[in-house]
Amino acid sequence: FSNTEYFLDTRELYINFYPPFGDIRIGKQIHSWGSLTNNNPTDNLNPINYYYIFSRGTERKEGVFSLAIDSYFGENKLGLILIPGHHSNIIPLNDNQLPIKINGLREGMHLKDVNVPHEYGIMFKRSFSDIDFTLSYLSGHDRTMSPFGANVWVNSVDKSLETAFIDTVLGFRDTDVYGIGMSSFIGNLSIRSE
Repeated sequence: FSNTEYFLDTRELYINFYPPFGDIRIGKQIHSWGSLTNNNPTDNLNPINYYYIFSRGTERKEGVFSLAIDSYFGENKLGLILIPGHHSNIIPLNDNQLPIKINGLREGMHLKDVNVPHEYGIMFKRSFSDIDFTLSYLSGHDRTMSPFGANVWVNSVDKSLETAFIDTVLGFRDTDVYGIGMSSFIGNLSIRSE
């Protein structure tokens, strides 16, 4: 036990206030936006931990430190989110405990830093008699890195491409996500779309 390291991590830990207009949450949270239940394009506020890729829904998500404000007026809901910093997906790199291999990714690859210190979003939800209608906007960055380019290092003696070392540069693209969603019921049948 002398070489054992312990690390305390919480999945979620936040404070919730309930003013008259709705609620305010601050701390490490898992957010859920969108109309679908498992894999929806507008539910991208939290990064995904790919160690749990075969788990369901929110079990795959990682909590992020954020400020969330939800306001309710009549049949309407207005949500605002501010996430300081950028949080990327957790991707196993050549982990022998995970049977899935991701070709091309390796430890120590050059990563272009995110230059905007925060991400923010707004969501509006309107409930009609049998329909929930949702509009959302998120300004942030991709959760998974993309290739931005490459550095090519050539031997100064022979300058041959056969001996060149190519260092791929990865980065997180700026992302603006506009979302629209709808959910409704016909008897016991649920209809959802984004």
